[in-house]
Amino acid sequence: TPSNALIETYDVELFFFLNRRYHYPPDQTHVDLIRRTLDPSIQIAYDPMKADPDYLIVGEFSAGWHVYDAVLTPTLFRLILTKGHYQIYQRVR
Repeated sequence: TPSNALIETYDVELFFFLNRRYHYPPDQTHVDLIRRTLDPSIQIAYDPMKADPDYLIVGEFSAGWHVYDAVLTPTLFRLILTKGHYQIYQRVR
């Protein structure tokens, strides 16, 4: 990825290795996700597109919580690489 790329991910183990700017959901998002396990009608207010990421990395943690499901559409991101448990998406601009 370009050195000035902004990467969105909820898989915190990557923060140490990215060597790029990154963005992640606020702590309240995780609280809301936990509450949603008890009440599926709870809406998650987090919108990763507000950070305007260039790339999105989905690992086991974010996939398990379905954090990015709403934005993983062909009009927003395209899958460019699968590496182990991680899927790397590039923003469609």
